[in-house]
Amino acid sequence: MKMQLISLTLENFKCYEHMEFRFDGRNASIFGANGTGKSSVYDAFTWLLFGKDSKGSAKSEALKPIFTSGENEGKVKDSGAITSVEAVLLVDGVERKLKRTYYELWSTKRGSAEKTRDGHSSDYFVDDVPCKKNEFARRVKAGEALTPAELAERLFRENEEARRAMVRLGVLPEIAGRFSGIIGFQPLDQEARLAITVKQIRALGREYNLDIVQVAPDTAQALTPEGDAHSVRSSVCVLEGLLSPLLAAASNQTAYCLAGLPGNLRLLPAYSQSSSTTALAASSSL
Repeated sequence: MKMQLISLTLENFKCYEHMEFRFDGRNASIFGANGTGKSSVYDAFTWLLFGKDSKGSAKSEALKPIFTSGENEGKVKDSGAITSVEAVLLVDGVERKLKRTYYELWSTKRGSAEKTRDGHSSDYFVDDVPCKKNEFARRVKAGEALTPAELAERLFRENEEARRAMVRLGVLPEIAGRFSGIIGFQPLDQEARLAITVKQIRALGREYNLDIVQVAPDTAQALTPEGDAHSVRSSVCVLEGLLSPLLAAASNQTAYCLAGLPGNLRLLPAYSQSSSTTALAASSSL
């Protein structure tokens, strides 16, 4: 596996308030006087990848932004600042982006006017998509990023979780669907857009106690909007309007395949997708 460092961006990391280094995949040397932050650049890269500085230390206190001059030189500048390091890499010719953040958790206890530190936390991103620490470490080790199917699964899950939470709080389902559909953003290719559409259709089926085990490829294509994650994830309201009459009329005693095009969508029993006599049809249009 060939890995090249394209750029490295530091925010509130040690002596750097903000700094972006452009390496463009070339060999690079960093020169400077003692105490000017040469080692901090290397520390930032190793911390991003492994959670440790170049000497193997994992002490989080050493990450905080510090004063670089004056009477407070070396002291922490802002305990509440969010430290982040982001790298753009070229892995076997494919561009990948990794990001790790660190921030302290503070709260004001009852009866006290002063804030106290409760601990710290970190967030992890692969190609701008949030992920868990273990998954981040696995992808760093493997040098891989999210596949279209994995990306579709995550975006769909986040959308559903947000929509259900809003409904539980009393927001009308159709409004909740539209608002939850614009939470987060990630450019999607055609494969990922189709995967999200199919997952949305199956989820709508489950709300009617129906198991839609298959969506015909041309049907999925016709129901998938062109564009980014915003338009795809917010399309659940449009799908619900198209499919509700069909789903409401169906029996819950069998698995179904969704076929046809807008204006002539059909639910076919999965064991007989070609039968027109057993198809449930409803007129619909985009």
